[in-house]
Amino acid sequence: EPYEVSSGGDWAIHRGASVFIDGAEDITIVGNHFDQVDGNGVFLSRYVRNCSVELNDFTDIGDSAILVVGASGRRRTNQATSLEYPAFNSIRANYIGGVGVWSKQSAAYYKSITRANVLVDNVMHDGPRSGINYNDGAIGGETMQGNLLLNYVKESNDHGPFNSWDRQPYDPLRFLGLCVCV
Repeated sequence: EPYEVSSGGDWAIHRGASVFIDGAEDITIVGNHFDQVDGNGVFLSRYVRNCSVELNDFTDIGDSAILVVGASGRRRTNQATSLEYPAFNSIRANYIGGVGVWSKQSAAYYKSITRANVLVDNVMHDGPRSGINYNDGAIGGETMQGNLLLNYVKESNDHGPFNSWDRQPYDPLRFLGLCVCV
């Protein structure tokens, strides 16, 4: 399937996965073992709210393990006013041991065009590039704490285990649908 550039960074992703969630609320993915998946493991796409990915094992994943990505491509709205972005989701206590078997532009956790998601207490190791990739600074409110990242950037030396991009200006007032009157 084709890859797309999801936002201000330069990474291209495939919008698909073993577990693909798009347009949903209150879903829990817990206690699974994703072993040698050729592509992505779990993908929270566009409008996804209050979902959780917890206590899963990901080993030797072909592309990225967990992706949280809002609208892009033809449906993309740079101001995120369409509300087609993941928000208020929890990625907690997962074990991710090896990503990027096939795709070298991969991460244990990848986010783009999102709002207020939580990435806490995950163990992530072994990958060709970053363990965590924030592809843009859209919307904000993200929480990242207590994660352990080991042995990343094994096949490139262009950044560290955490990578962040943003080449497009975003207006935070437009993201939230606010109007400032003077």
